[in-house]
Amino acid sequence: MTSTVFGPLEFMSPDDCQRSIELVREALGLPPQYSAGPLRAVFWPRLFLDDEKLRSRYSEPDLVFADDEGPMIVVEIKWGAPLSDRELAAQWAALKPGDRRRAVHVLLVQEPGLYRRSVEIDRAFVDARGIGPWTLLVRSWRSLAAVAVLSRRSDASDAVKRWASAVTAFLLREHRSAIRGWDDISLVAPTELRWRFRQPWLQGLHDVVRYEGGWTVG
Repeated sequence: MTSTVFGPLEFMSPDDCQRSIELVREALGLPPQYSAGPLRAVFWPRLFLDDEKLRSRYSEPDLVFADDEGPMIVVEIKWGAPLSDRELAAQWAALKPGDRRRAVHVLLVQEPGLYRRSVEIDRAFVDARGIGPWTLLVRSWRSLAAVAVLSRRSDASDAVKRWASAVTAFLLREHRSAIRGWDDISLVAPTELRWRFRQPWLQGLHDVVRYEGGWTVG
């Protein structure tokens, strides 16, 4: 999912990549942040740790949007898979103290409620280690499907619009709880029906001109 949805950002111009990241931020409802220069996408960076209770050597989030000063948005991506033990806490602990003060942490999943318990455990660990405040935002893939609508603005290039449309079409097709609209449920027009009515205690069928009490549809 990381490569399919976000991989095209690596092949865009810097301006188009920046605009696409802004669409992602808006679709997911991320808070405004001051950045030192344009953001870039960094895939599966190895963030080294010195806390062996979290990881022996390093943590590896799926995606980081970073500026010239370092990570600003750390994204862990799940498509139905569970979180491993203290996975989110390890990612946050691996950031430098200065990065933790300005960064946001995003968990992008299909159903946020399924990860509530894991998040609570990791939050308790972050608080115990004194590496908060932890700005964790849990978001659904359904929210990201809004990028196509958001891209229909005059400041979005054709490349950005094509990427956004492809992302939305993919999510609407693959996400099990996405609402696709009435045009996509393959309704078939029925053939013309002819109605007759009968009294249930009689064996024969008797045509009647109109429905009157005591009749059932046959």
